[in-house]
Amino acid sequence: MPTSQTAETYIRMIGEGKASVAAVAQLARVPNKTGLRKTAIPFLLPHEILHCLAESSSWQEIHRLFVTHLQCWQHIASLCERRKWRLFKIVPKHHYFQEMAQDLKRNLVNPNRAHACWYDESFLGYIKKIATACHSSSMIQSRFWQRYLLLLAMRFEDARRCSR
Repeated sequence: MPTSQTAETYIRMIGEGKASVAAVAQLARVPNKTGLRKTAIPFLLPHEILHCLAESSSWQEIHRLFVTHLQCWQHIASLCERRKWRLFKIVPKHHYFQEMAQDLKRNLVNPNRAHACWYDESFLGYIKKIATACHSSSMIQSRFWQRYLLLLAMRFEDARRCSR
């Protein structure tokens, strides 16, 4: 069981990590000069983040907050690992979040818009959602593919609108 000092450390680190995500979300909701609203960052859906951010100061601040969040999570995960507690494991989305932060700093471009395809875990998640919404008899027929193409069309339209 965690000691009170360890528990306080966890609470402080979790607070810093959550504060970073909250600050990014707050930054992303501020309207830019054209009046368009910037989209907030949902932490658990990294393939959806960073739509239409344009100002370079925002990019730098968001990169700093990404790194703060990842460092807090890594610190907590290593403490748990040393104590053999099964908490705060590093998951593929953590690695993906780190790659996005690096791309953001290097290119100052939205990583979701800069790459031509979805990453594997996100792509399979989309396919599963579409497939489970279809009846099994129509899955192999056209309904699944209609929904999939509709989703792609919506994503391309969103990207087109954001690039203006």
